[in-house]
Amino acid sequence: MIPDFLIAAHAQLQADQIAAKDRGYLRRYFSNLRCLQPQEGRIS
Repeated sequence: MIPDFLIAAHAQLQADQIAAKDRGYLRRYFSNLRCLQPQEGRIS
């Protein structure tokens, strides 16, 4: 979880969004960060 937290902190400072499955803490600790959630079962 610590690497995920560091990546989200970096994304909040350097970008306005992150592509990740939100396990609850992203919205709680990074409310200004938009979370792009990948779709299940979709292969491009």
